[in-house]
This record gives sequence, C-alpha cells and structure tokens, in this order.
Amino acid sequence: MGHAYRISRYEVTNAQYAQFLNAKAASDPHGLYSASMGSGFGGITRSGSSGSYTYSAIAGRENLPVNFVSFYDALRF
Repeated sequence: MGHAYRISRYEVTNAQYAQFLNAKAASDPHGLYSASMGSGFGGITRSGSSGSYTYSAIAGRENLPVNFVSFYDALRF
C-alpha cells in the first residue's frame, strides 16, 4: 500500500514559505524562488532586485500549500 511522503506534519503554506524567503533569499543564489510561484498555481510574488528581493504571499492564497518547491528547496526550508 502506497503512502504520501511528507516532510512535515502539515503542508507548508505560501505565507510560511514567503517568510522563509524573506529571511534567506535576498539575493537568492540557491534559486529558492521559482518564477512559477508568481503565476498560475503559485502563491508568492517577488519584487526588487538581487540583494534586496522581497517576497509576498498572493492575497487569498496565503494559507494554500506552496507549489514549485524542489526537494532541495524543501531541505533548505
């Protein structure tokens, strides 16, 4: 019988991941933010330029699970 793999007891929300990005990805050398997060099924936008990026959860999507996070992004989280 298959089981869903989860890193945490609860899914990480867009608001939680945006908070993490604001703390760790001002220049984002590890590519923790994906441009896909800002459109379609995403829930986080990025503004500014490298060295001073800021991240915000899209209104109405703050409590939805974050999408477009790789395995390695999850490890850094």
